[in-house]
Amino acid sequence: MVIKRHIRTNQPIKHQKRNWPPYLLSFLVPSLLFTSYFFYRGVVPFGHSSILTVDLGQQYIDFFAFYRHNLFTHPSNLLFTFSKGLGGTLIGTFAYYLTSPLNLLVFLFPESQLPGAIFVIISCKIGLIGLTGYHYFKRRFNFKQTRIALALAVSYALSGYVITNNFNLMWLDSVILLPLLVLAVDYLVESPTIPSSGIHKHNLLIVLSLTWFSNFYTGMMIILFTTLYFLIRLCQYSHLKNKGLRWQKLRFYVVQNFFSGMLNAVVLLPTFLELLQGKAKSTENIFNLHFSVQPQNLLAKLFSGSFDFDEMSQGMPNFYFGAILLVFLLAYFLCKQFPIKERLLNLGLIVFLLLSMCFDPLILLWHAGQFPTWYPGRFSFVLSFFALILVAKYLEYWQSGSAKLSPNKIKVIGLILLALITFVGSKLVAFQFLDQARMFITIGLLIVGLLLLVYRGQLRIVTTTLLVSLITLDVATNLVGSLQDITYQDYADYINYTKAVRTATTSVNQKQQSLFRIEKDFLRSDDDSFSSGYAGVGQFNSVIEKNQIDYLRDLGLVTNANAFSNGFPTVVSDSLLGIKYYLTENQAFEEKRQVASFEQLSYRPDFKLYQPVRTVGQINLIRNPYALPFAYLTKKEIKETLRSNTGRMNQEAILQSILPSNTPYFTQLTLPKATLKNFELTAGQKYKTVLPGQTGTVSFTFTPSTDAPYYLSIPHWLVKDDVKIYVNKHQINNSDLASEPKLINVAAAQKTYPIKITFEAKNILDLNELYLYQFNLPQFKVATKRLQQTAPQIRQLSARKLVSSSFHTKSRQILQTQIPVTSYSGRWLVYDHQERIKTTDWNNVMLQVPLKAGTHKLRFVYQPIGLYYGLAISTLTLLVFLINAFVTRNQQEKAD
Repeated sequence: MVIKRHIRTNQPIKHQKRNWPPYLLSFLVPSLLFTSYFFYRGVVPFGHSSILTVDLGQQYIDFFAFYRHNLFTHPSNLLFTFSKGLGGTLIGTFAYYLTSPLNLLVFLFPESQLPGAIFVIISCKIGLIGLTGYHYFKRRFNFKQTRIALALAVSYALSGYVITNNFNLMWLDSVILLPLLVLAVDYLVESPTIPSSGIHKHNLLIVLSLTWFSNFYTGMMIILFTTLYFLIRLCQYSHLKNKGLRWQKLRFYVVQNFFSGMLNAVVLLPTFLELLQGKAKSTENIFNLHFSVQPQNLLAKLFSGSFDFDEMSQGMPNFYFGAILLVFLLAYFLCKQFPIKERLLNLGLIVFLLLSMCFDPLILLWHAGQFPTWYPGRFSFVLSFFALILVAKYLEYWQSGSAKLSPNKIKVIGLILLALITFVGSKLVAFQFLDQARMFITIGLLIVGLLLLVYRGQLRIVTTTLLVSLITLDVATNLVGSLQDITYQDYADYINYTKAVRTATTSVNQKQQSLFRIEKDFLRSDDDSFSSGYAGVGQFNSVIEKNQIDYLRDLGLVTNANAFSNGFPTVVSDSLLGIKYYLTENQAFEEKRQVASFEQLSYRPDFKLYQPVRTVGQINLIRNPYALPFAYLTKKEIKETLRSNTGRMNQEAILQSILPSNTPYFTQLTLPKATLKNFELTAGQKYKTVLPGQTGTVSFTFTPSTDAPYYLSIPHWLVKDDVKIYVNKHQINNSDLASEPKLINVAAAQKTYPIKITFEAKNILDLNELYLYQFNLPQFKVATKRLQQTAPQIRQLSARKLVSSSFHTKSRQILQTQIPVTSYSGRWLVYDHQERIKTTDWNNVMLQVPLKAGTHKLRFVYQPIGLYYGLAISTLTLLVFLINAFVTRNQQEKAD
């Protein structure tokens, strides 16, 4: 017998009287369970901890600080800011990280409570996931007791994806909207006609538009899922035998998707253009038929608490939705009352979603052509939700006892679960995120699920209450088990650090009129400039400019596909990047009064060549006398093509281009004879230990003949895990060498003072490509001073407008600027006395302005071209939509 659905063709989705207490509970239960756990972990005000961890503590928190400082007071900073790396537009960053309406909650909290505000936002989002989940299950299924819908909603809100990605809070909006989008699709499929009036006509468009706006990245994922779901439902639903009606519904769905994208063009188009100059260029994803994860290993994620820190970076997707409910999912597929066609199609979709988590071509499909860096399977919540939909279908009849399984099918379920337990148990050593405790907890929950399935008739009314309680306990156990190994930052660390840095940078910015950059010799985050409001050289951002990454990499600084920082700098890189001031730790500050902690980024003896300015609490402020201005004049354009893996050579080439000299700026010195301890020389500069397995050292000692800086070029394989490097007993941070050689400052202002460089390692030490250089400081001083004296002053009038002081050129010259080129999303227009002049760029990174002889007064204006085009498309689409709605309404009124 085939079960007849409660949804009839003339009433697509049953309109039930809303019972608000369950709606409130669907919000409060998951939200309070989540907050209770973190109160247990000692989150302020119940301790000293915070919600900050990994990217939330090193990236998102800084974006929120910038958002809070600028959204209402300086909104134009979202169009362009020099706080973003070397300078860039923030539209794409805003679209990816900050468009959620719930982010406005940060304005209810003082700046000193920003981590607490983010905790509240995450808790509210988890509550809203439960709320929309409950709304779906309540409206979609005819449960006799709403507690079942509530249990399913709690399971969705505290599913494995939500728990393990709670700190990726920008993705949670799509988890909130997914039930509403699926509900709109269900209505479209099950309606006997195309919706032509009322809220149902525009419901799908509204939810799709919110989906694109709240987060385009995960929004794209749920739209892909709902498209697959929509097609499957079209195939399943019996009353759509009329092919014409099928095509009408398909056309309606496509049109609604198209209009939702066009309405959001104001956000999507400039973001897309930013991605073209960033993410789309930063990685090369070669298509291959390869499995990143063995499909059978995904079964381990069906166990409670199957998560730890390493799973974030190199693990498997999380889609846990409850061990008890897994039993009911298996029961659905074995229940013959459901049409075999429906079950096969739904099974096919589940298999496809599972393969999408491990098969490379499908991984690229779901992640917009990019393999995810950390956090695999970022769409896995759609699998959890779809599984819960199928569970709900079975529970709808299980509660009344009408969906029964034969004893043989119960045995089949038992054997499947036994096979699952046996397989995962046999590989427990390989699954380091699982342990015996988690295994036993899951086995117990599976047994409980089987008992509920078998003894439904005997338990009667108490079963529903018991089921709800056990499901809630199930996901709460997963919450604790998944997060117990994750560490969180101390609440005061962020607050005290940013307060100290912001106070110091503000004291500089208030006393300077021209543009310049500030950097630090310590680091909390590559995005410190966002929190503290200054122009720096760091950025950690998924919407990042590839040309800036390449430029800083070629200068020899620290970069990767999503970030760059001022690691391994030299006086040359400081000068070329216009770093006028540095913040250093005040070592003389009384230890008992210290409130902020600092982690030193680089060893900089050459800071002795910089000039002390003032002390602001725990921070010393020093000025770089060699910093090039934000704009300076040269005789010719820079046409040097920078080469990879040659930071020192590129610095030399740029200097020779703008500051020509007959002698080099970097002079290579001969390394002194090495002193060996438990090492012997094998060939070239390669050493091996005399006593294998024991630590040995190779040391070089030299005495500088001048006070100029000396730099050691180290090859990229001398990483911290294998080799420790010391300069006069000071350990060097060599953790971020990437694949390029780096320059280490080993001496400055230390004439006649012995410098000992020591390499400590075990087994093999390869010191080939190790070079020592002396820098020509006198020549550099004269050259930079000459450029500084003739440079015009550049002032920033607003985020998008810069002006120069009046200056004169006797012949044709080139104004070199520190203004980065943004070729796709926007452009800088330059006017000289109101006349627009043509500009060029060098190395596709910095703006150059050719000038004729005469007196000049320049004005720079940033035009966010992508935003303008996107706004035009969105406005036109909205007008078409409104006109169509007006015409349709008039036609209906005439027909009536």
